Amino acid sequence: MLDFTDWEPDRFRILLEQIENVSYSASESGLKEISYKLQENKSWFINLLDLPPQQLDHRNQLKNKVRSNKYKLGTATINRTDYKFSESFVVEANSISDFLKIDEFLAACLLHHGSKQCAKFNRSAPETAVLLLLREQAYLLVCLSSLIGNAFNEDVNISARELFADYVDSLFGAASKVTKDGSYAGKILSTIRKLKNETVEFDSRLQKLLSQSQTMITSQDLQLLNAGYTLINFNSESMKDKIKQSSIHQRYLAHNLWLISYNYLLDVKDITELTNILRNSDMDDIVFPYLIASLLSTIDTSSEHLSIDLPAKQKHDDLIRNKDFINDFANFINKGSWKVEAARATITIQWCLFVLEALRNSPSLESQLIIKEEHLGEMFQRAVVKDAFQFITHYLLSFQKTEMESVYAEIAPSISTVWETKSTENGSFNVTFSPPGMVPKVDGHIQEDFGYYLRKQLEFFVISIVTRMWSNLQKIRRQEEDAIQSAATEPLVSSTTRKSIVVRHDVEAFFILIANIYRNLPDEGLRFWIDLKQIINWGASFQEKGMMRAYLEMLCSLSAGVHSSARADDFLSRSSEEMGEWCSWTTLFRALNEYNMGMNQDIKQILEDEVKLLISFLRVFQQVVRYSSNARIRFFQANVIKSLFRLVIHHVPTELKAELYNSITSFCVPETEGFLDIVLQIWYLLEEEQIVHTVPKDLKFGATTYWGISSMQAQDAWAIKKELEEVESPRKLFFQTFSFVRFISSLIYVPDIHVSLRCGFPVRSPTMIEQIGTGYRQPGITPYVNFIIDDIFIKAPSRDYIFPSQKWNIMASSLDIIYKCLTSFDLTGPLFQNDQASITKLEIVNKEETNTFNKDWVQYLRNHPGYDIMKRLLSNSRLVDVMFEIISQGIEALGEEVKAPFILESVLHCLRILWVALEKQERFTKRLVPLVGENSPGQLENAFLSKKEVIVQIALLLNYGNADVCLYVVKVLSSLSRSSLFSSKDRYGKERVNRLVGILDSSVDSEAIIGGFVTRLELSGDEETWDSKYKLEGFELTQVGLKSWSVPGEDEFCAGPLTHEPAITFGTVRCAILNLILENLMPVKATPTISHFLLGFDLRGSLQAPVIKYIKQDDLRESCLHKIMEILGQPINNDSDVSEVNPLLSNYPSLTACCYQILYRLCADYNTSDVTMLFLRSQGFIHRQFKAMPLQIVLPEKMPEWGELCKMTRYDNQVMGLDLVTVCANLDERTYLMKMIALELRKCQTRSGIERLLIMLLGVGAIKSPARDAMDEDLSTTSTIKILDILNMLEFDWDDLWQIKEPTRNYFDKINLKALLTLNERGFATYRLNDVFSEMNQTHIHLRKQAQMGFSVNETSLRKEMKHILRYCYFYNRDQEYIYSRRECFKAWREVTEVTIVNHYSRLRLEVREATFHDILSVLLPTLQREARAIAEIISKVILSAITVLRLDRRRLSILQTANTANLAYLRVPSERLFSILRLILECLIVQDFSPDVRNNLYATIYNYLHYIDYEPDISAGSLPPSDLSRSLSKSVMTRSVFSTPIPGTILKNSSPKPSITQTRGGTRSILDAGNLAVFRSVGKRLLDIIRLDASEGPVAGKLCALNVLTAICSLDKRDKGLFVIDYIITTGFLGNIVKNLKSQNELLLQSISPRYETAAIQAKYVFEARMGLLMCFAQRRDCASKLLEMGIMGYLDDLEFLDERPNYSNPEIGKPVYKAYHDLLTLVVRLIVCILTSIGHESAAALVKVSQFISGHQDLIATIFTDVPSIDALNSQNSELRANFIMCIEVLNEVTRLFYLLGDKIKPIDLVTNIINFVTTAFTPIFTQSLNAAKRPDDDYHGDIRKPELSVLVNYLRNSIDLLEQYLQNLGKLSSKIEKGEEALDNIEEVVTSLPDDFAFDLDDSQRKSLAMRALQESHFKSSKFVSQYLYDVEISLLLLWRHLDYYMTPGSQKSSFDTNQVLPSSTAPRDANKKRLQEDGNLVLTDILKRLESLDQQPTTKEIVDRFKARNDYIQMLVRKLKSLLVT
Repeated sequence: MLDFTDWEPDRFRILLEQIENVSYSASESGLKEISYKLQENKSWFINLLDLPPQQLDHRNQLKNKVRSNKYKLGTATINRTDYKFSESFVVEANSISDFLKIDEFLAACLLHHGSKQCAKFNRSAPETAVLLLLREQAYLLVCLSSLIGNAFNEDVNISARELFADYVDSLFGAASKVTKDGSYAGKILSTIRKLKNETVEFDSRLQKLLSQSQTMITSQDLQLLNAGYTLINFNSESMKDKIKQSSIHQRYLAHNLWLISYNYLLDVKDITELTNILRNSDMDDIVFPYLIASLLSTIDTSSEHLSIDLPAKQKHDDLIRNKDFINDFANFINKGSWKVEAARATITIQWCLFVLEALRNSPSLESQLIIKEEHLGEMFQRAVVKDAFQFITHYLLSFQKTEMESVYAEIAPSISTVWETKSTENGSFNVTFSPPGMVPKVDGHIQEDFGYYLRKQLEFFVISIVTRMWSNLQKIRRQEEDAIQSAATEPLVSSTTRKSIVVRHDVEAFFILIANIYRNLPDEGLRFWIDLKQIINWGASFQEKGMMRAYLEMLCSLSAGVHSSARADDFLSRSSEEMGEWCSWTTLFRALNEYNMGMNQDIKQILEDEVKLLISFLRVFQQVVRYSSNARIRFFQANVIKSLFRLVIHHVPTELKAELYNSITSFCVPETEGFLDIVLQIWYLLEEEQIVHTVPKDLKFGATTYWGISSMQAQDAWAIKKELEEVESPRKLFFQTFSFVRFISSLIYVPDIHVSLRCGFPVRSPTMIEQIGTGYRQPGITPYVNFIIDDIFIKAPSRDYIFPSQKWNIMASSLDIIYKCLTSFDLTGPLFQNDQASITKLEIVNKEETNTFNKDWVQYLRNHPGYDIMKRLLSNSRLVDVMFEIISQGIEALGEEVKAPFILESVLHCLRILWVALEKQERFTKRLVPLVGENSPGQLENAFLSKKEVIVQIALLLNYGNADVCLYVVKVLSSLSRSSLFSSKDRYGKERVNRLVGILDSSVDSEAIIGGFVTRLELSGDEETWDSKYKLEGFELTQVGLKSWSVPGEDEFCAGPLTHEPAITFGTVRCAILNLILENLMPVKATPTISHFLLGFDLRGSLQAPVIKYIKQDDLRESCLHKIMEILGQPINNDSDVSEVNPLLSNYPSLTACCYQILYRLCADYNTSDVTMLFLRSQGFIHRQFKAMPLQIVLPEKMPEWGELCKMTRYDNQVMGLDLVTVCANLDERTYLMKMIALELRKCQTRSGIERLLIMLLGVGAIKSPARDAMDEDLSTTSTIKILDILNMLEFDWDDLWQIKEPTRNYFDKINLKALLTLNERGFATYRLNDVFSEMNQTHIHLRKQAQMGFSVNETSLRKEMKHILRYCYFYNRDQEYIYSRRECFKAWREVTEVTIVNHYSRLRLEVREATFHDILSVLLPTLQREARAIAEIISKVILSAITVLRLDRRRLSILQTANTANLAYLRVPSERLFSILRLILECLIVQDFSPDVRNNLYATIYNYLHYIDYEPDISAGSLPPSDLSRSLSKSVMTRSVFSTPIPGTILKNSSPKPSITQTRGGTRSILDAGNLAVFRSVGKRLLDIIRLDASEGPVAGKLCALNVLTAICSLDKRDKGLFVIDYIITTGFLGNIVKNLKSQNELLLQSISPRYETAAIQAKYVFEARMGLLMCFAQRRDCASKLLEMGIMGYLDDLEFLDERPNYSNPEIGKPVYKAYHDLLTLVVRLIVCILTSIGHESAAALVKVSQFISGHQDLIATIFTDVPSIDALNSQNSELRANFIMCIEVLNEVTRLFYLLGDKIKPIDLVTNIINFVTTAFTPIFTQSLNAAKRPDDDYHGDIRKPELSVLVNYLRNSIDLLEQYLQNLGKLSSKIEKGEEALDNIEEVVTSLPDDFAFDLDDSQRKSLAMRALQESHFKSSKFVSQYLYDVEISLLLLWRHLDYYMTPGSQKSSFDTNQVLPSSTAPRDANKKRLQEDGNLVLTDILKRLESLDQQPTTKEIVDRFKARNDYIQMLVRKLKSLLVT
């Protein structure tokens, strides 16, 4: 039992795709799958279009479920799933049920699916539901046709054929058991009857609804309609859909009936039923011709039909012996009347043949039949008289698109009797006879797909007549000839006798029937020349003019094809005298000569009958000449063309002239023997005869030259222009004009025009004769083209026509000429290079020849007709207006293609011409026009701007179902979008938007425009999904170019383009649309663009608040964004998950890559990023797409047609054959998907969203613990690191078959190929292959001319070199494409990896974090060794990022570590893995010869690695590195310190302390250091050689990285007391080289400390700093420091010129950067000296002397350092630079002071320095005045006059510092107490944890959170201790300053004589007794409390222990307190 609620849309559409795919590429798995699908849908096929009827209980169930629910929601089961529905859903479902008379549950199922797809069809949900059902029923019938047809199609795979045949047999058997009609054919017939009745019913309802709707709609229904419900049974659009689809279904059913009839035959019952239907049908019935064909097929007896292995064979044998059937059918067909008697006549003829065959097979059967053999001839003749042949010709064959014939051809005899029994008032086929010139055709509703079968059926029909009814045909001929003769001899007066004579023309009709069957089908009628030759010979004996014409028309059709034309030529070459027949070439040519001679002498005129006969004979001539090469050459050599031209110039009917032009045209067969010679002669004959005036009559040249008047000029009354205006225009018949235009078009041959247009090949027409007209007019064919444009094309729209099709024929052919001229207008080559200088600098041989070469080429282009056409187009001439008028005909005109078949071609040519002109206009206006010396004609865009509505009409053409039109619509819009005129902004409404977008968006048809684009992006299985020639322009161009330079016998000569035909599919259109969208989303485009319009963005002027339209579930429209999502397998608002790999990702990677890039551009663009990513996030897009992405590049199901497969070897050594486009597309689709992932990782704000992405990339185990993963069931269970799988996918070797080395150029060495490189749309340089070809081709032409003049040129070598260059350029482009795609994919992978590492590293589980990234590094490093160039640089950056983040993560890890060694050991990777990582890094450096950038990244990686392991915390002890507070303490104090106490506080509870940190770390450190040094030693000298070379000779960045890594390695070596690195540096002389190079950059170092410096200067500074860092590392060892002194380090330092150029602080022009640069350099110098002295020791006399000499040499600098110190008030300055400069001065002063300390007594000989030091140490200059007034009130914010600061400021600062010191001392005490108590004493863990950064507490369990809280307390303790140290220092300094000032003011004689108080302090501050007393009183008042607080600093229990740690510092403070007290004593 069929479950109808299981119905779903697209079931049979998908099944049809699968049937077609398996038919021609059957695999075992595919056959199994299709077999399962067919069995699954068998019930649907059996039921055909039958659906379950309405059921009252189902309706009540739906209503009751809603009513019983308080929320008014019910449920229904659809596809075995329960769905909720509302009351409105029930109402609309019941409406569908009433409309279609189907079950209510099925209606609910339809409505459910309709609601999901309503936006796709822009209809309401009920309307969409009905439409989905009707469309799916049509697909069901097409599937059935495909199954039956393919079951016996020899082209189908045998296995599939057998499967289909078995299935069809089982289907017919099952249907016969369950259907009441008895057979499947009967089921089809009954279904057709049912649909006819439904159609009548719906049509009646529709008419009533449109005219009397108020009588149909009840009040209740009206109330529902007003409430917004959609009642489908009152919807006129759905009724129209039902009527239309019913017709389609009937046609499909009838097609299936014919297939059954042909392959199986029909049962007797079905034959009777079918005949009964035909009897009562008329020609209005759309299935009438199908049913006739089915009956003809059933009773067909032809051997061609029954010879093959068909089931029909056995059934036919039974049927032909069935006497009852024969007798019954004979009675049935002969009795009664038929609505169409001609149809009965046709069936009667087939019946006669059937009975005749039956009697011949079984002679004894005749006695049992009511019909005898002698009766059959009479029956046949009666049927013929009933116009059977005419009926077949004009009704059954009406589908054939034949050429428009001449006026006297094919006038069917006795045509009026065809419809004699049909009332002219009944139906739409009220026949009106067409005027002469067009064969009357009747539209028989036959589709082209069935036309092929029908034509074959009729072919069997006529062959049977010829073979079995030959005597009857002869008898009919004799009767007709007698009747004609009698009618001709009968007296005219005897009217009664004349009526008794009936003249028929049935023999003519039979020949015309044969002609129509075989028309334009080459070699299909070859059998007539072999097996049926009697009819050929028979017709040659005709003497009656009508029969002769019909016979010639048959010969015309039977002569088509190479083989047929050869036999026809032989037949017509017979001697007519010998044979006594008229049908021969001799007769034709004799007639032509006689007519020419007679008309020349004015003694002969051609009679009308002779004109008719000559026209038919010329048609035979045309076919033979067109297809037979031998005949064509023979006639050409016999000057037949000249004879034809001679007759053209005479006064003959224009219809005959048309055939004469057609006859000449038939000689023009491109790429055949003698083609160019033939065309050349025709051009010269055309010029000579002056059919088109190109020369004035009396033109004279000089004094003696005179151009003679031709014969045509003497008879110019009959020139074509005059006949056009005076003969054809008044008659409104334009046969000659049309033929002439086609004739000119045939003379303009453009080879490979479609391929050239597609790939940009620089094509030239070899038949555009340049020399014609030379000497008396402008050379070339431009006058002829101008005549066609000015006198024919432009005037064509304004003329009247009897046949409108003639108008479109003429215009289409004229446009074809324009199109050819424009396409062959080659604007490539040296004249059009981007480099303007190349125009004059191109040197082929010498400058003189270059000028000649350029001049000739410019002149050629000037004379080319394309030049004039371009000027017309760009100047907005009448030509453009007419083309715009054609385009403006719109969709409506294209829909009437039956009436005007050539309007489509005209529109297509207009679009092509506009596109070509838009593409060429830049080179034309900017290069060619100036070279010609004319003014610019303008731009074509101006014409579009003046007629903006044309742009809308062009865009609307996308709704027309022709792929060629749609493609060029997109191309034109793409060209306009690139134009500056249309990309600029204009005002539309309130906003200024992109002009092109404004025109489209403001149009009333804007929604229709978007709808057209959406339709073209629709994926359908009946056409190519993606353009198979996508991105093959370069390949095609190369193939065409190689072929053009080859000769027969060479391999390239047989090569060529993929196809000579356009081969444009809707896949091509889809490709162009996506490229249009993508191109206009590039960052260089100003938003909004046409892309945003098509993607559904609400423009709003500037996208400031972008909104994506149509994405809500209830929207009724779609945008291109919907289709892009569907292409990617993820329709909008579709909740189904992507559970399997999307086949499009592997089968059509270019398609998906383009879609991904579009989405990425939207995500990356600032204007659309947020809204797009929010939309994609809502659809779960990225997660689903990444899940569906194949992990490997796989072979597509459909390989490209062109066989350009190369070899790809994957990382697992699997070899695949792939083309470059597929490989690059696979890389691109992953590139842009990963780019979107990286963006999402940056922008996603939710934890769950980030986790989903990370799980995709790294596996669930890296993010979720097993327990949490079990709870998160919605997350993927992926356990692998997919990002490594992608990396593995990128690891493959590519072997390009096109690979070739750059050629050595001999002949083309002067061509600058680099000038032909240009950046493509992807941003990398490629060769413009069209320009490469043109430049070499033009050079080739020039060199050949030189060879003719005697120069030595080897033609073979020349062509070989040309082809080598072209091949190389093409390979270069391919290589760049491959490199770019792979590099971009690696970059995207790097982007994802780095975002994961940098932004989300802490989200990885702590247990697997380091191990995960070590796994990644273990894969990356070997990959790096296999890569080179850019890829290696990308990978090295990822490696560097990973190592860096591992290094930085050590802080967090150290905070989280516990005291239990076993608990945290698993967090860290083993040392062996660390060593292996280092080993891989070093191997990358020494194995592969990388670029400097890669080596720099590796150096930085090593540097970070060494710091990574250097920061290795002591896991076993679980303690932190010593804090700043503890670094100055002794080991015993450190051991007792809280900082060495593990956590939890077990040690505090024990009496025995643990070993100190230094001891523990020393053991761990030594293991790591030893292991790493072992790795370094294993590579030894090889590594150090590389580093040394980079450090000494590499670029600046390389020097910096090499020096830094060398410094780090030296530090490691030094720490382990090793010497191998240091020894190497010394023994290789590298150390000496560094020392010597210190002063090598003196000038640049000087420049680096100037306000204006260059990049080289700052680089020199960086290198100097790195060298000094390495030297300081060396200097830390005593032996190395001694070595440095031996090398004269002090001398080299002394020679540094920048030292004595210290910037003056008082100079206002010098800012912070200058001070910093200088002080950085100076500090390094001083520190190096200090380091050397420290290492060597204080007692080294030699060292001290050298340093003292250095100091002595820079005494002025030292003096400046100590004297040029900013004022203390700089610290309070608002200028940050002043403050920074002050601090730098103090730092340098501190460093110099340390140096002086180390020098000790050696400083004494330096007088100036000694004086400075004495001055600094003895002289005291007060800073503060002696006022303490403000200190009496503790105002912290009081500063007074900053120019005269008071002591009050200092006292207040001291008081504030003491307050802060006490605060931090108390806090430190509390923290110490908590730490001593351990984790158990922590009261509020969360409060402590939340104070840390977010990522610290991420993903921790309770014990880890406790540990983290304890570490947070330790961190706070550490910070507090630093603050205590800081404020102790502040108190110390403040007390010292305060004591010095009080001592100065209160102690007599403290002022020195050199101190001028008037200059420094006011006179009121001089020490006087009064002032001293006041100061003493104020001091006691202010300072007593402060000093007491300082004395009791260590008295508090909580702080005593802490203060004790600073005993020395506290003693110093207490000493100062005592000194201050002594001063304050009264």
